[in-house]
Amino acid sequence: VGQFLCRLDDVAGNLALVCRQSVAAAQQGARLILFPEGCLTGNPLTRPARVRVLRAHPDDFAALAAVARAHGITICAGFTTPFGRGFNMVHAVIRPRGAMLFQHKTAHGPREPYFLGRWPDFARAAFCVDGVRVALLICSESGHPRALAALRAAAPRLLLHPSAGYLWPRQVW
Repeated sequence: VGQFLCRLDDVAGNLALVCRQSVAAAQQGARLILFPEGCLTGNPLTRPARVRVLRAHPDDFAALAAVARAHGITICAGFTTPFGRGFNMVHAVIRPRGAMLFQHKTAHGPREPYFLGRWPDFARAAFCVDGVRVALLICSESGHPRALAALRAAAPRLLLHPSAGYLWPRQVW
């Protein structure tokens, strides 16, 4: 698990930290590293004017893709992207080989801001790391029945749960 204090309005700096931690993890033998929700863009959650975004497009993640290829590590890192009149939280899954995947957040809790939209497609972007099938539930998706149904359909052996907040005891499995 990669963790750092991300900086609001500093996408380049946050991206550089994710790259450095991913290289360090790979050098220690890691094949997968998970970063928190919103770590690349910062996670303001207070005013939409403060939200910095990345597109859910491989071009915005070229530096991470280069690290993944060079070091044989799958990198999962969260960011904010434009969606409708607001934003959506997404996790990029950057693999050493194969297409880049994007898991959009499909649900949010009552304390999350109005400008974070729910992605309408609950499907999980399942992927394999060393033969283990992996999927993500982002933050407050963990208690949503449709997200859980999509997770069951994806049939992962490993569940990643990036969060920028906290979990209620009933959400911990």
